[in-house]
Formats: sequence, structure tokens, C-alpha cells
Amino acid sequence: MGTINGCGTKFFGKANYIENLEEKWEEFDTTLWFTLFWLPIVPLKSYRIRQKHWIFQEEDANIGFKDGFFGISQKIFYQIIKKYKLNWRQVMHTYLTFYGTIFAILLLLFVLMRRFQ
Repeated sequence: MGTINGCGTKFFGKANYIENLEEKWEEFDTTLWFTLFWLPIVPLKSYRIRQKHWIFQEEDANIGFKDGFFGISQKIFYQIIKKYKLNWRQVMHTYLTFYGTIFAILLLLFVLMRRFQ
């Protein structure tokens, strides 16, 4: 799972969210998508996943990860808890969010270009 230049697979959406701050993990329902240029194209499967964050300082960087901003880096690990059929509500929400936003921006640009001609 991953993308190269925005093409590949990526999780979108968070439903039924729970978080454990002490152990630094969060668990939620999400959908895995095939993406093209970071845009969700085809939903593949829905999952319940646990996402664990590992944040380390620059002095811990000898473990093989590239340093991040101000010497602080983060690595995220996913653990699949359960597989589901596609969550169509989440799929529609993702489509509407991404493509609705793109449509609104293009419409705004169109209106502004016509207004200032």
C-alpha cells in the first residue's frame, strides 16, 4: 500500500473513531482507494485499521529514517483489524468531498475570469 507521485493506493475517510493517547494509536473504519495524482478514483475495500504513530527526535535518527522538519520525524504503521465490504456511505462522502471541492474551485475560477474580462 502506498503511492508514487500520487499514483497507487491510499486510505481515505475515518468513521467510528477511537484514540488511545497513552499508547499513541488510533483506530477507525476507512476505505482503501486506487489513486491517480492523489485523487481517489476507484474504491477497493473498506477496513477497520489501527494506526500507530512513531515520533522520534534527531538524536534517534540512527535507526534508518530520514530526518523531518526541525529534526523530528514520524513513521505511521497500519494494522488491519477487520475487512469489510465497501462502505458506500464513506465512498460517496469521499467522492463528494474531493470532486465537489474541485468543481467549486473551477466554478469560482470560471466566474472570476468572466467577471474580469
